[in-house]
Amino acid sequence: MNQTRLRFLWRENGFARQFRTGVSLHSHTMHSLESLGFIPHYVEAVPPLAWELRRQARKYLAKYNRELDYTRAFWTPPAPSHAHF
Repeated sequence: MNQTRLRFLWRENGFARQFRTGVSLHSHTMHSLESLGFIPHYVEAVPPLAWELRRQARKYLAKYNRELDYTRAFWTPPAPSHAHF
């Protein structure tokens, strides 16, 4: 283990060209809570979806008397923590 070294792509410009493989230490499993806050931003690029999202947001406001807040909503990815991809 004393030969292990972590390298960060964003800190060292160009060093990755010397390697053939790499490992990502980031993953999303069934133990993750992933925010849905990104949805309105991406949906705006698709006009029919944006229109429907705004329509549903108006219905939500009328029913619950508060704005629809996607940052308070989460989903859990289906992958178990022991999955090998």
